[in-house]
Amino acid sequence: MKTILPLVLLIFSFGNIQALTQTEHGTFLKDISKFTLQNDIKCSSTSSIEPTPLQQPLHLSIRNNQKHLKYCYGNDQKKGRYITCNNTKIYCEIYGEGEPLLLLHGNGQSISTFSEQIPEYAKHFKVIAVDTRGQGKSIDKVSKRFSYDQFAEDMKALLDTLNLKRVHLVGWSDGGNTGLILAMKYPQYVKSLITMGANLNSSTSAVSHEVVEYIKNEIEKLKGKGDKANTAIIKLLKMMLVEPNIDPVELKNIKAKTLVLAGEKDIILEQHTQLIANSIPNARINIVENETHFLPTENPKRFNQIVLDFLLNKNNSQTK
Repeated sequence: MKTILPLVLLIFSFGNIQALTQTEHGTFLKDISKFTLQNDIKCSSTSSIEPTPLQQPLHLSIRNNQKHLKYCYGNDQKKGRYITCNNTKIYCEIYGEGEPLLLLHGNGQSISTFSEQIPEYAKHFKVIAVDTRGQGKSIDKVSKRFSYDQFAEDMKALLDTLNLKRVHLVGWSDGGNTGLILAMKYPQYVKSLITMGANLNSSTSAVSHEVVEYIKNEIEKLKGKGDKANTAIIKLLKMMLVEPNIDPVELKNIKAKTLVLAGEKDIILEQHTQLIANSIPNARINIVENETHFLPTENPKRFNQIVLDFLLNKNNSQTK
């Protein structure tokens, strides 16, 4: 049986942990605690504060009564910069040298989510890690609603500003949705595409009805609190109820070498992942055995190996 509820985990990485701890979904709560503590809270990124001077990238954490000094991606004053994209300042950090690789996180996350990916990819590529609009340091108080098309247009504007085309793109969850749209609308911008846990729509053919109802309930709870700090979270949640709206037929416009990934226990239904791969010319698919939607953080070594093997043309026959 597939694990369904943790989909919403991607939304609440920064703002509403306390509300989630009050739910009765024991397994859900366990997954949330593990994911957020290990991947987002440690870097103190948030989508509900004003942009501030960039922080120092070193972060002191205490685990098992031992102090650990760790590099914190998403807070590097030297590597980070803001780029104005469609009237919003989008924050990004750039690491490494070589062909450009655009790294797009999931809903409610930030650059810090890819702390295990950036140093590995930067050994081979020029990594452009981005805080998507309304998330991390890319604060947006102007948009009445968010959309994946909007995110894709932001990425095109960002690449134009950096004078980059023909990028490799790795997108997880919402980042994968954005990557599909960018590669579909602007095929000249994407040389190769890897999506992890992406979806074309929010119907029950893609995700569970239970997930949809849960998101609706969370929106009502957040609205009831009347806290302006939750505005971005609510907009991100609402987006998931009505988007994306990608016609599988339009995926034929993608010219990039493509690898479609999902976990065997992913919250995105396997037949839907198959549909994505079957709709993209010459796309490869890998349903990763025994893994979930959170493969990039739960098993980063395995995820990174799959990504690098594909991008570096090693063992390109990975399929289920």
